[in-house]
Amino acid sequence: MYELMQAGPCSYYMDCPSKVGFIVLGKEVCLVDTGGDKDAGKKALKHAQEMGWHVALVLNTHSHADHIGGNRLVQQRTGAPIYAPDMEADFVRHPVLEPATAFGGNPPKALRGKFWMAQESEALPTQAASLPDGITLMRLDGHAPAHMAVQAPDGVWFVGDAVIGQATLEKYHISFLYDVAAFLHPLDVLEALEGTAFVPSHAPAVQDIRPLVQANRAACEEVAARIVQICAQPQTDDDVLKQLFDGYGLSLNMDQYAICGATVRSYFTYLEEKGILTFEVCDNRLVWHTV
Repeated sequence: MYELMQAGPCSYYMDCPSKVGFIVLGKEVCLVDTGGDKDAGKKALKHAQEMGWHVALVLNTHSHADHIGGNRLVQQRTGAPIYAPDMEADFVRHPVLEPATAFGGNPPKALRGKFWMAQESEALPTQAASLPDGITLMRLDGHAPAHMAVQAPDGVWFVGDAVIGQATLEKYHISFLYDVAAFLHPLDVLEALEGTAFVPSHAPAVQDIRPLVQANRAACEEVAARIVQICAQPQTDDDVLKQLFDGYGLSLNMDQYAICGATVRSYFTYLEEKGILTFEVCDNRLVWHTV
């Protein structure tokens, strides 16, 4: 755990619960994400020091706490600028926006730990970045309001959470999605993308990303189908969440309530836009049902 692994001639990653990418450009290195907490940031800096690299730049694929947890420490120790796609830079600067978005209001104490809220760090949108030659950014939204993949000069792609790992899909079935339609479109892009290797944040690095893309698409379609089936009769969002968890044999807690509750509501929007579900207010309850 936390070993430095090589993915290409100038691409490395720190193998940890939320991978940190290293794109080496001479004696300088660009970090792709910084891990889940300051300890991950410390370990990333230690690897850089041992390899003789100077951290010159940090690119956050998106603003979820497990990807930006080491930002503040890395920035304080190196002075490296941090960039994130569009509004994600605001979330990096104001981490409370993450649990507030999922919860739908001022988040309770249970949603204010480091799992949800990294320490704030200074970040700018990627449009303001002057990127080194050979680094390419590609928007792959859906898991977050704005999400990007980063390609190194050697053709290695760091794809963040544009795909969810097979083990996570099998364990939880419902992975966090901000925008279901936006998540599905990048899967088509990823499936056709050329690269020498692909490094997802929470799955093994692979040369062929297509099997994982197909597993993500299938999982997404299965959850959507279950929600449509459940909503054959009018259901509140909590009704749907309970039946999904019962059906998958999962146990609800506050973290899962926020993660999966927000995701279920995103599925409602997706299915409404497809003309499959609609909502109405019955006896002062907002319910969803098939058209």
